[in-house]
Amino acid sequence: MKKPRSNSIEYHVAAFQNAGKTLEPPSYVSLADNARPYYAAIVKNRPPESWNDADLTVAAQLATYQANIVEMEAQVEREGYTVTNGNRTVAHPLLAIRNQLNSQIVAGLRFLKCHSTATIGDSEKLVSRNQVHKTFVGGSLNGASAIPLKANGEPDWKALKNAKH
Repeated sequence: MKKPRSNSIEYHVAAFQNAGKTLEPPSYVSLADNARPYYAAIVKNRPPESWNDADLTVAAQLATYQANIVEMEAQVEREGYTVTNGNRTVAHPLLAIRNQLNSQIVAGLRFLKCHSTATIGDSEKLVSRNQVHKTFVGGSLNGASAIPLKANGEPDWKALKNAKH
C-alpha cells in the first residue's frame, strides 16, 4: 500500500491518531530510568510509524550516552576540570570521554535523521512530515485545539486540509 503524502488529509489523520503513542525500546534493550527523558526527546522527533527496532535500539543507546554525560559533568564539577597526575596538572580524563560520547550522539542523531537539518531544514518531505507530527504531539496553543473543530466538537478535516502549515 502506498504511503499518503505529507500534505494529504489521510496523513494528518494518521498523525493525529499516532500523536499519543509512546514508543518503548525493544524488549531486548535495557534503558535506565535516568536515560528515559533523553530517549523520549529523541523518539518524538519523528513520526511513530517511521521507527523500527534497529532505530529504537540506537535511540536508547544515544539516550544512555546522554545520561552518562550528565553524570560525568556532575562528577567533573565536584572534582574540578583539572587533576594532578604526579607533578603535572592535566585535564580531567572524563572530559575526553564526554567529548567522545558527544561525537557518538551527533553521529547517531544524523543516522536516525533526528538532527536539526532533518527536522528543520533541507529535506522538504521529512521536514513537512515532522512538522505535521509535532503539530499533534505539541498539543495546543493557548488552550486551543491543534485541529480545527466544528461547533459540535468534532474535528473539521476540511478546514485542516485547507489550513497553511
